[in-house]
Amino acid sequence: MDANAVLLATALALIMVGFLMFEGISIGCISYVVINLLCGKRDKLTPLMYILAALFVCKYIFL
Repeated sequence: MDANAVLLATALALIMVGFLMFEGISIGCISYVVINLLCGKRDKLTPLMYILAALFVCKYIFL
């Protein structure tokens, strides 16, 4: 399965369940980075994606 499809499915599912767009986008961003790292597609990820994913993870840890 393509990482972009997983990102879209995760984001849409969390937006529908949680009724919050920010939650869906943040979990989608985290899952996009994790899935691309696990699939060995590090060249697809920009430094901004790593930073956003790290900030979103910090948000869930500390809030």
